[in-house]
Amino acid sequence: MLWLLIALGIVAVAAAGAIITIAMLGAMRQRTAEIGLRRATGASAADIRQEVMIETLIIVVAGGVPGVAFGVALATALSGAGLALARVDWVTFAGAAIACALLAVVCGAVPARAAAAMEPATAVRNEV
Repeated sequence: MLWLLIALGIVAVAAAGAIITIAMLGAMRQRTAEIGLRRATGASAADIRQEVMIETLIIVVAGGVPGVAFGVALATALSGAGLALARVDWVTFAGAAIACALLAVVCGAVPARAAAAMEPATAVRNEV
């Protein structure tokens, strides 16, 4: 049973990572003109990467914190109902929160690199 739960967790994390990456790539594609304009007015590639990484981290934390809180509440409720598999282990929930932050860094790197690599003139010309 434990292996099944571990496998399910791995699949959930992989799916969450794919969703984060795809969402951020889509957001960067919609903001091509803005990124090109920022690059044309002096923002460095590192500035663009930093902005995208911060946005990714904010999105993941905005979803991760309520998710961990919901997990704690659900585990507490199930533990009160006498289910042995649902005990509240704070180390596990802290690990989940740290995993969310690491997932943001890993999955935000691809869109950040793509946004920073945009040529300013091409980005602005294609969107105007």
